[in-house]
Amino acid sequence: MSFEKIKRIATNNQYEFVYKKKCKSTMLALKELYNIKNKNYIIIADEQTNGVGRRGSIWQSPKGNIYCSMNFNGKIKIKDFFLFNILIVTSIKKVLEKFKLDNILFKWPNDIFFKKQKFCGVISETYTNSKGETCIISGFGINIYNSPKINEYPTTFISSFYKEIEISLFLHEIFQVLFINLKKLFSVNNKKIIEYFNTNLMFLNENIKIMTQDKKIIKGKLLGIDNRGSLMLESNNKILNLYSGKIVL
Repeated sequence: MSFEKIKRIATNNQYEFVYKKKCKSTMLALKELYNIKNKNYIIIADEQTNGVGRRGSIWQSPKGNIYCSMNFNGKIKIKDFFLFNILIVTSIKKVLEKFKLDNILFKWPNDIFFKKQKFCGVISETYTNSKGETCIISGFGINIYNSPKINEYPTTFISSFYKEIEISLFLHEIFQVLFINLKKLFSVNNKKIIEYFNTNLMFLNENIKIMTQDKKIIKGKLLGIDNRGSLMLESNNKILNLYSGKIVL
């Protein structure tokens, strides 16, 4: 597998590309590098031995899939944090559309589904190194040739519905779209990205249940995502803006 094209696109966007056959977690590996030098990295691994999902959940990471983390240096604003999940999932879907694939939807806050089966997840967090330098780190996993069995929801993998997938080419396409979208995300053009996300959002305009971090259940109508990246929920004749939680199926 060759990553030369990805290295070039990383360099052209002032990123350092790092490839690992195996690591505990690409998120942890990136933090270690950021502690040494304050710069932007893209880390890709064939396998993770201690992958971590949202809220510390286990991220099963067998060979044959994509495991990647990247960071975003610069001045961090609270409102920016939640937009990076949107940046990544919309970029992935845009590439899959090039392959003429449909029936692909986003599940707030960080998942991509094909025909109601999850094949991709994203996590983003702020990280401050020992020198007091802060960045946002985003990690994403894409099931390519296999998928773990999850009790909460059904899963799938891309090669089960698209036979011609090739990992290095797929990743190169993703980063091409991602860096174009990154420039748009914090400009006047970001509304188009938000609109695209909302158009392809599961349960849009439906009544749903949200479980908050403290295990409370909030019921309401899902209105979409606003320009700050928060979920808008109409509940008891009020509009709530939620930045965390999960939709209870």
